[in-house]
Amino acid sequence: MRALFTTLAIAFLLAPSVLEAQTRRGRATTQESAPWAPVSIGARFGYDQEVRGQTVGLSVRIPVLRDGTIELNPNLDQVIINGQDDRQYNLDVAYVPGGVRGGILLTAGLGWRDSVFGLGTVGRTRYFGYNVGAGGKTVLGRVELEALIRWTFLQDTTLQPNTVSLGVNFPLWDAPGRRPGS
Repeated sequence: MRALFTTLAIAFLLAPSVLEAQTRRGRATTQESAPWAPVSIGARFGYDQEVRGQTVGLSVRIPVLRDGTIELNPNLDQVIINGQDDRQYNLDVAYVPGGVRGGILLTAGLGWRDSVFGLGTVGRTRYFGYNVGAGGKTVLGRVELEALIRWTFLQDTTLQPNTVSLGVNFPLWDAPGRRPGS
């Protein structure tokens, strides 16, 4: 099951770039293509409801499609619980119908939780699982504000964390159409 999901995720990520390069034989493309949506780096803060701890996280948003409607989003969260900490690493794919202008945000992906909690375990244990999330993002001046609710379904444990987070992303360059009036 894991191999099938990984293969589908890779095919999903590579398909748009292959399809975008296709041109009908004998026809030259005369349209000048729009610039790529910006890569952005961000930080977020939130709350993990399952373990009742605060979260601090970092993320990178890498557009897969030129207009920014599909993004690859590797990220990590540090969960602070009573002096101990859990870490969650995620590799998500985000769908943003509004592209560079933001709007609704839907995510799905893979997650790994490095946890001190477990059934009869001593020390840290790493669990594998799947993520789904929903939220939104908007452009405010030169930054993007983001709100996200994520559910993680971990295997081999009863721990099924869900987090609520607010974040700020800093685009590495500006894109036309990103802000109203541009």
